[in-house]
Amino acid sequence: MPGPSRRDVVRNRARLLAAARELFVAEGFDVPAAAIARRAHVGTATLYRHFATRSDLVDAVFDAEVRHCLALLEAVEVDAPWDGVRRALEAVAELEVAAPGFAGSLLAENRETPLMTTFQRAVRTHLSTLAERLRGESDARPDLGGSDLLLALTAVRAVAVADRPEAVRHARRFVDLIIEGMRTSSAGGASG
Repeated sequence: MPGPSRRDVVRNRARLLAAARELFVAEGFDVPAAAIARRAHVGTATLYRHFATRSDLVDAVFDAEVRHCLALLEAVEVDAPWDGVRRALEAVAELEVAAPGFAGSLLAENRETPLMTTFQRAVRTHLSTLAERLRGESDARPDLGGSDLLLALTAVRAVAVADRPEAVRHARRFVDLIIEGMRTSSAGGASG
């Protein structure tokens, strides 16, 4: 009995990736394999022929976006530090609008796949480097750290999720407020 044609193999892989992406974004990475296969209109055995482990599937689904995000982070490092922060924060909002739920999947802590582990490590390294560069600026808060920048990324994503029709505009306003709060001139200015 002949096996599936090359075209069928390619089509099934594409269906599996699309179904997994939808379900991962909507329900998280713990969605059952059978649900992914059903959504893709293939059998579970077909899913496992393409992706032997869940890690393989997660990494295949998010590979292009992760690489895009890493390229953005590397580009941010060559900007002037405050411009880099602005670009990174605005990119999260734009990413949330372009691929709803994706940024949340990337920023979540419990991703134990080779690609996601590498991504999480790279994000922390880039953000720590950026925070260090910001602290070198005369107007940056001396206590600003990479974890603060990660928190800001998460907050900007939340703004984008809460108001999708105006997400980018409202996120840009929120970015302005965040950046102002990272500067020393605003640290002692508030009272009460």
